[in-house]
Amino acid sequence: MQADTIEGGETCGPSPLQERPPRRALQEITTVDVPTTLYRSGFDEAAASDWEFLSGDWSLSAGTLDQTTDCDFDATALLATHTVTNFRWSTSFVANEGRNNGGVLFHQSSPSTRSGATVVDFADNGSTIRWGSYDNAGFYQFAGMQEFAPAATGQVVRLSVIVNGSAVGVFVDDVAVANFASLETAGMVGLITTKSSLSFENVELVALPAESAQAEEAATGAHTTPTQGEQ
Repeated sequence: MQADTIEGGETCGPSPLQERPPRRALQEITTVDVPTTLYRSGFDEAAASDWEFLSGDWSLSAGTLDQTTDCDFDATALLATHTVTNFRWSTSFVANEGRNNGGVLFHQSSPSTRSGATVVDFADNGSTIRWGSYDNAGFYQFAGMQEFAPAATGQVVRLSVIVNGSAVGVFVDDVAVANFASLETAGMVGLITTKSSLSFENVELVALPAESAQAEEAATGAHTTPTQGEQ
């Protein structure tokens, strides 16, 4: 695949256009009355048709979804099967070599634009967890961060978000680490890496009733880390 098939995010290939598509209208949003697993995969029999590989160099192998280039910013794999607003999105991943800068994205409206999508990922070789969103011109806007003990070489990291509209709770290895508010309230979910070769071992997307998402977030005890401009 071509490294520059999506607007936004510097790549190893030709630079993306500076005029980037705005956010698109959402497809039908999945809502549920009880917690419902919409998608779960250990990538043993994952169908490639479930994913849109938007940038980077992604491949499915026995038990992992691998992103192998270590020079792209925001290498993105989008799960195009569902549009959700109240949900839990989880993944486990490990660095193949070098930096461990992996993460998740959500609230993406379309495979053709990142505008409005939110990202939670590790930076600084896993010593920082950060969050931010792409504005309606497709440019990343940093919102907040927290220092974090980096994973040891070869250590699998589990990253999850519980999202209730715009309210987001962040969990690392099932421990609550931060809460923040996103710019948008619904969209598709995906995986992301920055200048890192990573193997994603599993993913799970669970749709939650609105009241269930609120209860799960309230029960975490996660503190809200100040965002840029509040420190």
